[in-house]
Amino acid sequence: MQDDTFSAISIPDGLALSRSVEIYQFYVTTSSEKKKAGIGGEESKTIKKIERRWVSRPQTITDPHFRDKKNTAGNWSKYGGSKSMYTDKARVGKFGIPRAFISKFFSPSGPVLNGPPTLTVGGVTLKRGDTVGTYVDYESVGEPPIGSCRISFSCRSGNTDVSIIAEQTGQQRSISGAPTYGIQTHSVTGYGICFPGTNLGSVWLCANGRSTVDEMVRAEQSGETVKVCCVRVIGYILLMIGWASIFSPITTLLGAVPFLGAFANAGIGLVALVVACCCASSIIAVAYFAVHPILTAIAVGLLTAFFFVAHAIAANMHVEAAVAAAASPAAASASFF
Repeated sequence: MQDDTFSAISIPDGLALSRSVEIYQFYVTTSSEKKKAGIGGEESKTIKKIERRWVSRPQTITDPHFRDKKNTAGNWSKYGGSKSMYTDKARVGKFGIPRAFISKFFSPSGPVLNGPPTLTVGGVTLKRGDTVGTYVDYESVGEPPIGSCRISFSCRSGNTDVSIIAEQTGQQRSISGAPTYGIQTHSVTGYGICFPGTNLGSVWLCANGRSTVDEMVRAEQSGETVKVCCVRVIGYILLMIGWASIFSPITTLLGAVPFLGAFANAGIGLVALVVACCCASSIIAVAYFAVHPILTAIAVGLLTAFFFVAHAIAANMHVEAAVAAAASPAAASASFF
């Protein structure tokens, strides 16, 4: 495959090719500083600075404080912008691999090593930069002028062993007449512990090298477990921050009293921790019930039955203890006197 703007950049048996175009511009950065003002209040101050940096597209300076800084677009429009390209000729045996599959599992991972010394497009000649796979349209010695561009190419080569789990599409005929097939995502429908016909999403898996189905499924399950845990932790933290923000006016008011502000912050943090835990547990329980209603109903039924059985056993033991105590001679003597 080859780049659609720079035809001299080509990757034999390539799967993916990425072009990143950057331009050197004046760039306005904004930051804020907070300091205490008055009793329990805060004052925020916005600080703006201008600096030179590489950015993905030309910038327009609209801030009146930096009217003397002017950006130029240079030859940026001639280079086609940043773009990722994927081959439509990839195959695994007789199976054609679609671009959607390539873009998901085979993103560009290394620089283009076999590029020519110079590139020419639109009457502009670029030469190799200081790093591999990079081309620039300026003299690489010293700081580049505003409007200078640099282009970097990265790629992913084919001719490697992979293992794929996907759904086979219908048989087709290639130009040579040999039978070929395609692949697509496999839709997973819930059954058993889920409502019949529950859509659990689509899946196709890929692993480098030769792997068994069990190995690929276990690896995917492990990855999904990690993702679920990360999402739950992030959601819990956001819930805690939200509840702490709701109670923040109380800490602001109490912050005017010495020593009371610190205790108020600690107390509000503890309350937010408990409330966030309750909210997160409730949301997780509702989501789990939505996907696993039968399993959830069975679990709730077993817990309820266990509670009633435990309560009945405890009540029976209490009655037996009371009867035994009433029937003992010591208890009878105490009752007589």
